[in-house]
Amino acid sequence: MSIKVKKPEVKMNLYETDKDVLKSFITNEKIDGVFTEKYLILQNFADDCRFSSDIQPELMEYLLPFYLRIIEEAIMHQNKMAEDIYSQFNSMIFFNQQNFKNSVGEKYPYVMEYYVEQTVKRMEMGNKTILGDISLFNTTIAFDRNNIVKLFDKIYGGSLAIKYSFFKYISVLLFKESDNLLAINEERPFWTSEIWDFDAQFSDAFFGIRKLFNIMKGM
Repeated sequence: MSIKVKKPEVKMNLYETDKDVLKSFITNEKIDGVFTEKYLILQNFADDCRFSSDIQPELMEYLLPFYLRIIEEAIMHQNKMAEDIYSQFNSMIFFNQQNFKNSVGEKYPYVMEYYVEQTVKRMEMGNKTILGDISLFNTTIAFDRNNIVKLFDKIYGGSLAIKYSFFKYISVLLFKESDNLLAINEERPFWTSEIWDFDAQFSDAFFGIRKLFNIMKGM
């Protein structure tokens, strides 16, 4: 996946990002290159963009494919460094969504579609815990209202593994009272919900007990 654009000059005001390091990244890094610690400069850049009212479009446009790669590294490969950068990128979109939209323009729907695709791929993996699925699912639908429609369409038309992952997601939210979707505090932004503090051990315990019960029934 590559969006070819010219290498931009860094013109926007940056406070957390070392401009020389960012320029070096732009000059030397390739989207299909090795994923190294050099990517950490993008965590600082995302932090700057979170508070910027004037995100430089050509700069964000150039770096966008690198951020999409980071998302994949974090979601599909559980790369810890990628997860940290991905978290900061998510935060930037949450709290500065309109300026991010302005900077990426017509590519915003593409970014949303990418989140949807990665969410479904993660659900297909059949994880032992669903902590990643919960936070990723909630993040994806919080970015754009249309995303939940797209997700449901892919879930209902998807494999049994995807459907089972969604069943676990719904079960946990219904049975864990503090994170119950039916008890949302409407005075708080959706992404500050306690759903994001979800404890993966609860899902393990809940489904572990069900499995033990089924084994005992068969004895």
